[in-house]
Amino acid sequence: MFRSFDGQYSSKPKVDLRGRSRVEESREQVLERTRLERKRRQQQKLEQKSALQIQAFWRGRHGVKLLREAIRLAWLHKYCMAGELAQREAGLLSSPLYRELCFFCRPENPADVEFLMGACRLLVAHKDPGGRALCCTMDETQHNGDILLLHAKQVAFMCAQVLISHSNKLYEELHDQPSLSGPSSSSTAASTAIATIEVLTDERTWLSFGSSEAAGKAACAVLDHLAPLSQRLSSSVFAAAPLETNARTGLALKHISSQPSVSSAAAVSPAQHLLSSLARQSLQFASMNRQIIIGMTAHFMCIPLLWERYPALRPLQTKMWQETVRALNELGSVPALLAWLPAEESLGGKAGAAAALLGNLAQVAGACLVDKQLQTHVASSAAQFVSIAGWLLSVLPLQKLFDTGHAMVEDADDDDLRSMPTISAQQSDGLHLNVQQPLVSLLAAQVQCLAEAAILKPLISILLPVTPATAAAASLDAANGRSTDTSAVWKLLELLSTMQDTPALRQNTLIVLAVHAELVPRLWFAYLKGMHAVSAWQPLRDESCDPGWMLPLVIFARTYSTFLSTFGDDYMYRLQKPLPLTELYQPKQSRGLLSLLKFAMWQVLWVETVPSPGGWTGKAGALRAKLKESVGTLLGQLYNRNCRREFAPQQAFQAEDLPPTRFHTEVNVAAASVGGLMEAKHTRVWSILTHAPFLVPFEERARVFQTVITSDRLEQREMGIYGPQSFTMIRRASIFQDGFEKLNLPGETLRGRIRIQYMGTFGDIEAGVDGGGLFKDFMENLIKEGFDPRIGLFKATPDQKLYPNPAAATIEPNAFALFEFMGKMVGKALYEGILLEVPLAGFFLKKLLRRGCDLNDLPSLDAELYRSLLFLRDYDGNVEDLALTFTITDSDFGTNREIELLPGSRERPVTNGNRLEYIHRVANFRLNLQIKRATDAFRKGLEEVISREWITMFNEAELQALIGGGDHQGLDLEDMKQHVNYAGGYEANHPVILEFWRAMQAFTAEEQKAFLRFVTSCSRPPLLGFQYLEPKLCIQMAGSAEDGAAEERLPSASTCVNLLKLPPYRSAGVIRDKLLYAVNNVAGFDLS
Repeated sequence: MFRSFDGQYSSKPKVDLRGRSRVEESREQVLERTRLERKRRQQQKLEQKSALQIQAFWRGRHGVKLLREAIRLAWLHKYCMAGELAQREAGLLSSPLYRELCFFCRPENPADVEFLMGACRLLVAHKDPGGRALCCTMDETQHNGDILLLHAKQVAFMCAQVLISHSNKLYEELHDQPSLSGPSSSSTAASTAIATIEVLTDERTWLSFGSSEAAGKAACAVLDHLAPLSQRLSSSVFAAAPLETNARTGLALKHISSQPSVSSAAAVSPAQHLLSSLARQSLQFASMNRQIIIGMTAHFMCIPLLWERYPALRPLQTKMWQETVRALNELGSVPALLAWLPAEESLGGKAGAAAALLGNLAQVAGACLVDKQLQTHVASSAAQFVSIAGWLLSVLPLQKLFDTGHAMVEDADDDDLRSMPTISAQQSDGLHLNVQQPLVSLLAAQVQCLAEAAILKPLISILLPVTPATAAAASLDAANGRSTDTSAVWKLLELLSTMQDTPALRQNTLIVLAVHAELVPRLWFAYLKGMHAVSAWQPLRDESCDPGWMLPLVIFARTYSTFLSTFGDDYMYRLQKPLPLTELYQPKQSRGLLSLLKFAMWQVLWVETVPSPGGWTGKAGALRAKLKESVGTLLGQLYNRNCRREFAPQQAFQAEDLPPTRFHTEVNVAAASVGGLMEAKHTRVWSILTHAPFLVPFEERARVFQTVITSDRLEQREMGIYGPQSFTMIRRASIFQDGFEKLNLPGETLRGRIRIQYMGTFGDIEAGVDGGGLFKDFMENLIKEGFDPRIGLFKATPDQKLYPNPAAATIEPNAFALFEFMGKMVGKALYEGILLEVPLAGFFLKKLLRRGCDLNDLPSLDAELYRSLLFLRDYDGNVEDLALTFTITDSDFGTNREIELLPGSRERPVTNGNRLEYIHRVANFRLNLQIKRATDAFRKGLEEVISREWITMFNEAELQALIGGGDHQGLDLEDMKQHVNYAGGYEANHPVILEFWRAMQAFTAEEQKAFLRFVTSCSRPPLLGFQYLEPKLCIQMAGSAEDGAAEERLPSASTCVNLLKLPPYRSAGVIRDKLLYAVNNVAGFDLS
C-alpha cells in the first residue's frame, strides 16, 4: 500500500536542463513558426532570383544601348546625317543602310528622325513603277524576301510612329501643306514619312515578288503591320484635322448624298492624302485579310466628323461603310464592340469614339443604301447597319450627348407624350462622354441623321419590301412563315424602338416613319396581318419577355398614331391611308386591325399572368408599359374617329370576353377590397379602365364612375368631412361674385355638403331651407353666369361651343383664379350629379383629360385656318413662293401682333421640307399654347374635386355627356315613369297623370327636351337614366280639382328641386296646350 513512499514528506524541485525558462510552445505555434521561416526563405530566394534577372536584363539593355550607339555612330560616319554620301544601292531595302537603321532608330528621338527621313527620301526617290528598285538585289530564295519584307514593315512602322510622336510639332505640315508627288531633299518630315508609307503599302512596289498575288500579299503584310497603330494615328494625327468652315460655324450636319471626287493630289493636305491611301489600300486587301478592316478602316470611322475633316474620302464612303458595318457585325455582341472601341482621350474616350462612329455611319448611310455599288449586298448591309446602330445607341450616354434637360416636344403638355418611356430612364451610364462644345453638338447633329427620311426610307423599303401590289402575297407568305428575314426585321424594330425612346430623335423618327417611309402598311402586310391570321408569332430570344407580337405592335401603334395626328379625316376616309378601312374592321372575319389591338390589350391587361405582386420588371415590364401606352393611344384615336364618322360598330371596340355581369363582379370585388376601388389600381378592372377603357361600353364605365363617387361620399361621411356647417349667404344679385369669394374652398371641403341661403336686394333673407334644391339652383345660375361669353372668361366657337378666352387676363386681372374656381364648380356638379347646360368645346375637354390636341381638332375652333393648313399640306408647287415664315398673327381687341412659333423663327421660311412642322406648330399654338395657362388653372380646380383617375376612362364626348347628360333624340318616357314621384294628390293612375303621359308621348323630340329643360334646367336626361337624377323628378298638383280656375293656370316648375307643378286639367288637349305654352315661353318659374 505504501510502496511508493520513500520517507520524504516534500517533493524535490524539478530542474530544466535545456537552459530555457520561458513557457513551452504548443504544437500549433511550432507549425506556424516553421511556416513563416519557410516562407521567409522562399521570399529570399525569389528576391535573389529577381535581382539576377533584373541585373541580366539591365546588362542586356545597356549592352544593346551601347551597341546601338556604336552602330549609330558607324552609320553616321558611313552615310552622313542625311545620307548624302550614300551610293545608289543604299536606296534598296536589302542594303545594310536599312538593316542598321532599323536596329538603332528610335522615332521619339529627333536626331533619329532626321536619319530616318534621310533614308526614306532615298528610298522613295529610288522607287520604280515596276517595283525592281526596291528588290533588284533580291535573289530567288524565300529567305531574302522575308528579310526584305521585314525591313519594309519596320520602316513603315517607324514612319507612322514619327507622325504620332511628333504630331503637335508637325501639325501645320500635316494639315496645311499640300501633298507632293514625291519628297525631295527639302521635303518635310511629315510629307516624307507619308510618302514612304504610301510606297511600301502599294502593291506595285512588290511586283518583283513574282506575281500580282504575291505582290498583294506583301503589301497587305506591311499594311497589317501598321494596323496596331491605327488607333493612335486616328486620335493623334487624323482627329486633329481642322473642320470645314460650315462645320466650325456649328451648322446642322446633313446626310452626304453625293460622292465628290478630289480634283488633284495637290488639293489635299498630307494627312488627308495618307488617310485616303491607307483607307484605299485596306479596302483593296480586305478579301485577303479581314482583320485589316477591323484593325484599320473601322478605327478611321471613329474619327469625329470624318467626312467634314476629310472630304477626299467621300469617293470611298460606300465601300468603307459596307466593310465597316460588316466587320463590326462580326464582333458578335455589345461587350465585344465595347472592348474594341478606342479609348483615347483625344477622341472623347470610348463614348466619344462610339458617337463619332455612329455619326459617321449614319451621315452616309442614306447615300450608301441607294448606291449602285451596293445593290448586290444591300439587304445584308442594311441588316448589319441596323444591328450596329442599335448596339451603339444602347451604349451611348444619350442624355449627355443630346443634353436632354428640355422636354422632347417643348410645347407638349399632354400625358400621352409625357408618359412615353425615355431612354435616359432605362439606360446605364456606363460610358462617360468626355467631349466639349461645340464638338458634342456637331456629333449630336450627326447622330440625328438616323432619324431623317434619307436613311429610314431606304432602310424600311429594303428590310420590309412590301408595296400595295405585293401586299396580298406578302400577307400570305407571312402567314406561312416565309416573310422577310425575321432576324433583320427584329433588329430594325429594336433600333426604331430605341430611337423612339430617345427624346431628341423621337418626334422626327415618328414623322418620317409615318409620312415618308410608309412603315404602317409595310409592317402590317409583311408581318402583323399574316401572323395574326394564324397566331404564328415568332418570339424573341426570350419568349417570356416578348411572345413575338409586342415589339412590332408598339412600333406600329406609335407610327399609326403619329399619322392620325398629322393628317386629317380625309386621308383616312377618302384616300384610305395608311391602311384601307377594310383592313381596320372586317365584319365577317375577326382579323382586322381593331381585332389585333383588342387582342393585345386584352392579353396584357386581363389574360396574361403577372409573375409577381409588383408586376413585370426589367425588360419585360418596360415592353409591356410601352405596349399599354402606344396601343391604348391608337385604340383611343380610332375610337374617337369612329365617334365622329363611323367605320365600325361600337361593339367592334369592345372586348368580346367581358360580359357586363362579369365586369360588375370584378368591380364590386375591387370596391369591397381594403381601400376601395380607387386603391385597387393593380387590379384587372382598373388596368382596363386606365389603359384601354374603350374595351368596356360607355354605360358600364359611367356606372363605375358613379360607384367611385358613391364610395367616396361614404368615406367622407365616415371620416366626418363636411362642408360649411352653417348656411352660405349668397346675394341673388351677385351670385358669381359671392360664390367665388365664399366657396373657393379646397376640393376636399367642396366634396362635403354645402347649404345655400339667398339674400334679397335689400338684405332680406329669402324663405326656404336648402335641402339640396337651393344649392342646385345656385350652381345652375353660377355656371350660367361664369360661362357667359359676355363677361370675358370664355369664348364661343362658330358652333357655339365654349373654351377659355385667350385674352381673359387682359379683361380680368384675377382671371386664372376664376378659371380654377370654375373648374371646382364643374367638378362639384359632377360630384353631386347636377347636370349642366354647358356645351364645352371638344378640344378644351381633351385638354381637361390631359390629352394633346392636333390638327384634327382645329376645325371646331377655326375652320378657315384649318382649310388653309390643308391647302398648304397638299400644295404641289414650291411652298417658298407663298412667302410664309414660322410666325402666326394673333388678334386681341382689334390689335394684331405677330408671334414667333419658335424662338428666333421670324425669318425662318416655310419650305416643302418643313411645312409639316409649320402646320403642327400653328395648330399646336392655337389649340394648346394659347389657352395653356387658363386650361391648366381650370383643370387644377376640376381635379381638386374629381380625381384625375375618375375621368381619364372617358373621351371628350363622353366627358361632355357626364357633365350635361346624354344626347338622345328624345326622352325615355318608360324610364322616366319608373323614377318619378307624385305629390299633392297625384298618383300613377290619376287621370290627369295618365293624360300627361299621353301628351308627353305626342311631343316631338325637341319638345320633350324643352319640357325637361323647363323642369330641371337641363335639356338632356341623366346619362344612366332618371334614377340618377338628383333630386328625383316630382309632379305635384297645383290647386285642387274643385277649383274652377285651375283650367286657366299654367304649369310652373321649381328647377332647384326638379318639381313640376301641374294643375288638374280636365282634358288631354288642355294639358298638351298648356304644357307647350309654358315650356316655350318659360312661364311660371318660381322658387316657392
